[in-house]
Amino acid sequence: MCDGFTRKGSIVFDSEFERNLFDLRKSKLVEIEKLGQAAYPNHFAASHTVPEVRAQWGERRVRPLKPAA
Repeated sequence: MCDGFTRKGSIVFDSEFERNLFDLRKSKLVEIEKLGQAAYPNHFAASHTVPEVRAQWGERRVRPLKPAA
Protein backbone atom coordinates (compact mmCIF):
# COMPACT_ATOMS: atom_id res chain seq x y z
CA MET A 1 0.00 0.00 0.00
CA CYS A 2 1.29 3.46 -0.91
CA ASP A 3 0.71 6.44 1.35
CA GLY A 4 0.99 8.95 -1.53
CA PHE A 5 -1.32 11.88 -2.02
CA THR A 6 -4.43 11.24 -4.11
CA ARG A 7 -6.43 13.17 -6.68
CA LYS A 8 -9.75 11.89 -7.96
CA GLY A 9 -9.05 8.49 -6.44
CA SER A 10 -5.61 7.97 -8.02
CA ILE A 11 -2.27 8.19 -6.24
CA VAL A 12 -0.37 11.00 -7.91
CA PHE A 13 2.26 12.29 -5.47
CA ASP A 14 4.56 10.37 -3.17
CA SER A 15 5.15 13.35 -0.88
CA GLU A 16 3.79 16.73 0.07
CA PHE A 17 6.92 18.25 -1.52
CA GLU A 18 5.95 16.78 -4.92
CA ARG A 19 2.38 18.04 -4.55
CA ASN A 20 3.61 21.55 -3.66
CA LEU A 21 6.06 21.53 -6.57
CA PHE A 22 3.28 20.53 -8.97
CA ASP A 23 1.04 23.32 -7.65
CA LEU A 24 3.88 25.84 -8.02
CA ARG A 25 4.49 24.80 -11.62
CA LYS A 26 0.76 25.02 -12.40
CA SER A 27 0.60 28.55 -10.97
CA LYS A 28 3.63 29.60 -13.06
CA LEU A 29 1.90 28.33 -16.20
CA VAL A 30 -1.16 30.44 -15.31
CA GLU A 31 1.11 33.49 -14.92
CA ILE A 32 2.74 32.83 -18.30
CA GLU A 33 -0.70 32.70 -19.95
CA LYS A 34 -1.74 35.93 -18.18
CA LEU A 35 1.25 37.60 -19.88
CA GLY A 36 -0.20 36.60 -23.24
CA GLN A 37 2.16 33.71 -23.98
CA ALA A 38 1.08 30.16 -24.66
CA ALA A 39 2.13 27.84 -21.85
CA TYR A 40 2.63 25.01 -24.33
CA PRO A 41 3.07 26.58 -27.77
CA ASN A 42 2.36 24.16 -30.58
CA HIS A 43 2.51 26.26 -33.72
CA PHE A 44 5.53 26.18 -35.99
CA ALA A 45 5.92 28.37 -39.04
CA ALA A 46 6.60 26.37 -42.19
CA SER A 47 9.36 27.64 -44.45
CA HIS A 48 8.23 25.62 -47.50
CA THR A 49 5.01 24.15 -48.83
CA VAL A 50 4.84 20.51 -49.90
CA PRO A 51 4.77 21.42 -53.61
CA GLU A 52 7.85 23.65 -53.12
CA VAL A 53 9.74 20.83 -51.43
CA ARG A 54 8.82 18.39 -54.19
CA ALA A 55 9.82 20.91 -56.86
CA GLN A 56 13.21 21.53 -55.27
CA TRP A 57 14.15 18.02 -54.11
CA GLY A 58 11.86 15.79 -56.17
CA GLU A 59 10.24 12.56 -55.17
CA ARG A 60 12.94 10.81 -53.20
CA ARG A 61 12.58 7.22 -52.19
CA VAL A 62 13.86 5.79 -48.95
CA ARG A 63 15.86 2.59 -49.09
CA PRO A 64 14.36 -0.20 -47.00
CA LEU A 65 16.16 -0.90 -43.75
CA LYS A 66 18.05 -4.12 -43.37
CA PRO A 67 17.05 -6.27 -40.40
CA ALA A 68 19.47 -6.23 -37.47
CA ALA A 69 21.70 -9.26 -37.26
